[in-house]
Amino acid sequence: MRVIPWLLLASPALAQLPPGVELPVEGTIKGRKAVAAEIRADVAEVRAGPGAAYVSRGRAYRGDAATASRRNEAGDWVEVAVGGLRGWVRVTDLRFGGDGVRRDADGEVDAGRDRRETNYRYDERGRRLRADGTPMGSGEGTEGDDDAAPPDDRPAAPAAPHLRVAVAIGAAQLGRDFKSDIDAASPLDVLTASPTGLATTLQVDWSPRPWLGVRGLFRDSRLGSITLAAQPDAGFAAALELAVEAQQVEVDAQAGVPLGPAWLGGYAGARVLRHAYQQSAPFPVFLTDTYLGLGAGARAAATLGPLDAAVEGGVVLPLSVSQSPVAGGTADAIGAEVRLDLAVALSPTLAVFAQGYWSEITADFEGESTHRDTVIDQGYTTARSVDQVIGGGAGVRYTVF
Repeated sequence: MRVIPWLLLASPALAQLPPGVELPVEGTIKGRKAVAAEIRADVAEVRAGPGAAYVSRGRAYRGDAATASRRNEAGDWVEVAVGGLRGWVRVTDLRFGGDGVRRDADGEVDAGRDRRETNYRYDERGRRLRADGTPMGSGEGTEGDDDAAPPDDRPAAPAAPHLRVAVAIGAAQLGRDFKSDIDAASPLDVLTASPTGLATTLQVDWSPRPWLGVRGLFRDSRLGSITLAAQPDAGFAAALELAVEAQQVEVDAQAGVPLGPAWLGGYAGARVLRHAYQQSAPFPVFLTDTYLGLGAGARAAATLGPLDAAVEGGVVLPLSVSQSPVAGGTADAIGAEVRLDLAVALSPTLAVFAQGYWSEITADFEGESTHRDTVIDQGYTTARSVDQVIGGGAGVRYTVF
């Protein structure tokens, strides 16, 4: 006769869900109707998955009517629909049963708490607002100081303003293709190189509003080199080894429309790109090209449980193109860029971060040039240079609320 109590203790789902409340386990086919419930905690975080490490989609408050649809394996988290939100809450934050309508002590419907009403919304801090934007009153979790923290120690909702800092290390290939109208016997006629080096990235994202963000990025690629074989007839008495490096600086503003777990919009900002091939003896075979300009394009992001993903791509319009130590003439340039960011949350503040990227700028030079082959004493009047960076890396991302 003592077997049944021991079985109840061995099953977290049966031990934590009230008797008579049955919900399908996450990952199984739903075959039961949703169960009516209400929020019993003063403030409950509605999270993207069954655990405190998942991002919060908003908050629910004491007395909010909810419908529970399934539970996790352990039975300590339940998926609910509440106040226009769908997500997971702790089972201890719920009270099951009833018809999903809040009633007063006399059994009458409390209209101020009937969550079947839809004339309210949540702001970015998880507070409930009336249709006209004013905070809802007593019983909505907004009494007292608006800046007061939730009564528990769980992290604030990520919809609030936050700062994210990501650091990644990886590799990048720095490609350069150069073609000019100089004599075909000169090494300056056609030059192609694609060395690979170490790449480090620092990225800072600030989101003051769910629809607005600002991003700063610095990337440094170096420790790569290429070797040019000896060409005595062209002035190369011995092989030349060229050190290669590149730097990218980006500052962008991002604006878009949050669509549930997704975000669609665009970005625009400033660009500084520097591609340096350091060897210039016996004459400048490769140069340092610096591009100053603008970048703009489309961006899409989504949050799926602990996974954050974002992809963006657009055009780069260099407004200034310079070469050093010599110049190739007046330049017209255009470029393109693509980037993919992935992050897996380990906690509400810490995540594993990975990034892949590609950028390319084509510059057409024309006119007077000081870039010359000193062996044959000849320069060029037209040339095309294509600089490309493709790479990726992995690291960590930290979020500050």
